[in-house]
Parts: sequence; C-alpha cells; structure tokens
Amino acid sequence: MPTANAERLIAFYKRLGFSINDEEEWRAGNANIFSIQVGDSKINVHPEGYVGGLRGPSAVPGCADICFVWDGTVEECQEWLAAAGVEVILGPAPRKG
Repeated sequence: MPTANAERLIAFYKRLGFSINDEEEWRAGNANIFSIQVGDSKINVHPEGYVGGLRGPSAVPGCADICFVWDGTVEECQEWLAAAGVEVILGPAPRKG
C-alpha cells in the first residue's frame, strides 16, 4: 500500500491496535518498507519515495500490496492460481513474514 505520509499511517494503525512489522528497521534505514500485521496476514506499506520490488509504475496511495498466509504447498498454490487464470509474474521466492 503506497502512502504519502508513513508517520501518519503508522500512528493511525497503531491507534487501531495493529502491530507494525519492521518499523524500527525502516526508521534506521535498514528496510525499504514495513508492514501492518493483520492476524496471520500482513499489508506491506511502501513509504513515500519507495521505488522497487514488484511495485507497478502506477502504484499510488490507495492501492495495496497484501500478503496472505497459505497453508498448502507452493505447488498447490501455483495450480490454484493457474486454474483461476492468474499469471505469476515472479516467484515463488522467499519473503519475509
């Protein structure tokens, strides 16, 4: 989820009781992004100025990069996505979280 104001976004989600993953690393300049923990899943946040990863050229505040927990195997996920007509652009690849 691109944001135009990371500090405001962090404060808002903390007020709602959500945890912010990698906040300290991001503040120290050791992480390019941070995420909001939502149960077993997370919402990745792309702070202002972030360019990298799979972020599309039209990613603007209001769109999202959401990671879901999958209990099955990588192969089962690939089959499920293929059956739904989803093209995998990159992956599988190790991800933090």
